[in-house]
Amino acid sequence: MDNINENKTAEIVEREMWDHYSELPNPAWYEYKNNNNMKKIKHLKNDYVQLDNLIYKPHTVCDLPPNFGGTDEDGYSLITEWFNYKGYTYIFDKVAKQ
Repeated sequence: MDNINENKTAEIVEREMWDHYSELPNPAWYEYKNNNNMKKIKHLKNDYVQLDNLIYKPHTVCDLPPNFGGTDEDGYSLITEWFNYKGYTYIFDKVAKQ
């Protein structure tokens, strides 16, 4: 089953990195093909996910914390560890126990 999901993920990435107008690959495609060190997502309870040893909490658009997108007086983002995946915005929650 994991092999099917990996193939599907690779197919989606390849499709997104292809320039459909010129029919040539995006330069990032070559880097992806050579590196292919994409992190594995481990799904936890309550839609939490784990990447390496970091655990991320899911948020819907209406559920984002009030400081999301905010900056401090020096212009630095208040929340720096986040990503979007499958309809959620995942924000860093904690480091996983070893």
